[in-house]
Amino acid sequence: MERKQIDILLKEYEICQADSAASARNFWTTFGFFVSFSTAIIGGMIAFGFRTQSINEIHPIWLGLLLIFGIIVLIVLFFLKSWLERVNHFISVNNRRMREIEVELGMGKNLRVWALDKWEKLCETENKEQYEKLRKRIVQSFDFISAERKQRIANCEEPLPDYYKPPATGRKVFFHKLFYPLMSLWAVFVLYIVGLLIYQLVN
Repeated sequence: MERKQIDILLKEYEICQADSAASARNFWTTFGFFVSFSTAIIGGMIAFGFRTQSINEIHPIWLGLLLIFGIIVLIVLFFLKSWLERVNHFISVNNRRMREIEVELGMGKNLRVWALDKWEKLCETENKEQYEKLRKRIVQSFDFISAERKQRIANCEEPLPDYYKPPATGRKVFFHKLFYPLMSLWAVFVLYIVGLLIYQLVN
């Protein structure tokens, strides 16, 4: 491979890394600011609007403002969830291209981590032949395992040893599911305000 081509691939790898980092940073900065801001606003509105022990004495204007604000927060959370899915998709695309570049340049660190983390998928029928060379390359570095066993593991005839499996973090699932409890809490809040408004109307 020519030096110029190597430089181009390295530059593309750098761009993919920077793009993924910037996308994630922009999203989580916006998300953190919005959650902090909305929580502070709702806390202030409750503190100034609910300075009474009687539901009937709460001014309807405050309830109306809280209801409108709660609905706005729900809508924004919905769009933030869609944005996160889009960010995750493009990060996945960048990561896939980075793995291709790593294979072309013979880079091993990130590719090895990814392969061990996705080992079961690499052994699925539709991926088994495509990733055969990668699996063999990974198992060759395993310590204290016989050549015969390495061959069986690389051919997916034997599962990956537990001490080579990375611990499950659940990070992706956590961030993806993070919006459901948040949206549920705000939905409960909106329903509570609606209930207060209805209570005032019938009493």
